[in-house]
Amino acid sequence: DKYPNISVIDVVDVVRAIQRIINNITLAISFVGLFVLLSGTLILAGSLAMTKFQRVYETAVLQTLGAKRKTLLKILLAEYGLMGLVAGIIGSAAGAGLSYAASKWVFEIPWAFTPGINFGGVAATVALVMVVGAISTIDVLSRKPLVTLRARVVLARALGASPKAVRDGQIRI
Repeated sequence: DKYPNISVIDVVDVVRAIQRIINNITLAISFVGLFVLLSGTLILAGSLAMTKFQRVYETAVLQTLGAKRKTLLKILLAEYGLMGLVAGIIGSAAGAGLSYAASKWVFEIPWAFTPGINFGGVAATVALVMVVGAISTIDVLSRKPLVTLRARVVLARALGASPKAVRDGQIRI
């Protein structure tokens, strides 16, 4: 009461409050990152499943022409690796751009590029796509080519197309 214009602020309480807010922001960002990662994995699995029928046909044709399973697996893994590399580079560039924008305009703090994290993310994306792709193509490599090619002709007939039109590429199934 002697000094009515002076306020006492406990700095420890202020630091604890700021630390609690920062921890909540970190938790929210981590949750969103995990959600994006899981969503990306589901989208990846869906896109691989959508192209599976085409891979079955390509594998049947290559097996008919004499390709061995090991060669087919190498071809598919190279394709998945390239797909993962492109996805990883795009994701890394987008992540770096968003972190730069958030650092500069939202938090107003200095930003530094971290190549280790970005290259690690690209490598992890390549590995994830290759593993998911390999798992999804195990049954593709074990199918007999004659059964696959016959099923394609039967499907073409069911759709009203001639086997010759399918074979010549006029009709894509």
